[in-house]
Amino acid sequence: MGETGYTPKARPRNVNGQSFWSELRDKRFDSPSVEFDTFYRAVDAMKRLLAGESVEVLLTQIAANRMGPQVWYDEVIETLQTWDEREPKLELNVKCQLLQTTIDNFQRNLNEVKLAKWNQIPNPLTDLLKSDSPDHQKVARDFQRRFMGKDANMLFELRGHTHAVGAVTVSPDGRHIASGSYDDTIRIWDAKTGAELGEPLRGHRGSVWSVAISPDSEYIVSGSSDETIRIWDLKKREQVGDPLQGHSGDVNSVAISQDGKLIVSGSDDYTIRVWDPKAGAQVGEPLQGHTGSVYSVTISRDSKRIVSGSSDGTIRIWDAETGMVEKTLQQHRGTVYCVAISPDGRRLVSGSEDNTIRIWDVETGEQLGEPLQGHKYGVLSVAISSDGKRIVSGSGDDTIRIWNAEGIL
Repeated sequence: MGETGYTPKARPRNVNGQSFWSELRDKRFDSPSVEFDTFYRAVDAMKRLLAGESVEVLLTQIAANRMGPQVWYDEVIETLQTWDEREPKLELNVKCQLLQTTIDNFQRNLNEVKLAKWNQIPNPLTDLLKSDSPDHQKVARDFQRRFMGKDANMLFELRGHTHAVGAVTVSPDGRHIASGSYDDTIRIWDAKTGAELGEPLRGHRGSVWSVAISPDSEYIVSGSSDETIRIWDLKKREQVGDPLQGHSGDVNSVAISQDGKLIVSGSDDYTIRVWDPKAGAQVGEPLQGHTGSVYSVTISRDSKRIVSGSSDGTIRIWDAETGMVEKTLQQHRGTVYCVAISPDGRRLVSGSEDNTIRIWDVETGEQLGEPLQGHKYGVLSVAISSDGKRIVSGSGDDTIRIWNAEGIL
């Protein structure tokens, strides 16, 4: 059998992550038995099925074979990839049956199976997840969790940074995601497809601790361990003007006012600074009063108040125009890692090293009700829903919790 006269009849599409053609090329046609073996196995299986042997028995035998689970899994993934192209109206029940059969027969034989990436097969599973049938939803989630190495709710896994990602934000128009990393870069992603847009934004000479996107989704602001704040044009993906300099410590947090006219930053130098993004200059004197690093800053929608949280265990409410402290809140028993202001500006939410979330009245500075408790480690981030009815918190205990704040906020 010469190389020019060899005509494949029934090749496996993908075995052990390598196509038949690749294996044949690598072995230089020394062992075309791979193809024949696959062909005769298929013929044998068909004969046994026609003779009345049950599908379940056949699948059990395939699963017991060393290569069986990988071959079966690869075929299932390829079927899912091309399903909508070939059979757009195929009943959901049939899709569900294929996935359930795979779960039932191969869930214990996955140690050597190379799993597919989620973004390779989103559509058919999405159909099942959106089905009115609880059974369809359960099977799709089980398949994702067991056979794709991820949670059913994760849409994309964005890869590109070469070190830990310490900051992420979504543009107000919902089109972009910006991420900041210990690799000193900011990356921009398409929120719909998960694709990285252009080259990383480079300029910082230290870890990027914080990123924010302007309300008009036109520019990104970043704060870094290099003690600078930088402004980036989101569309052009380039730095705008010179770095904003003035801090003498890591810039841990940045925020942008609702009208886009002010940038607020908090730093390890214990200060908060206010900047004019158009002029590229600091506005007024630094806001001083904290006796520890400032880990979080935010600004009210009307731009009248700035709120900061610090490692000194306090929250401070500042008059944005005068730079004077209006209130100092001192109920937390550890570093205040995060703060957020309600949409109407009347309430403040804070999260702390003491594992609690607290709600405050901005006007009086009084704590409202008891602390929200449940996290086992420090609360690192908090956010308030746009309708003011829910609080979301993230913690060092690896959990996110959603709290009912109706009637409090």
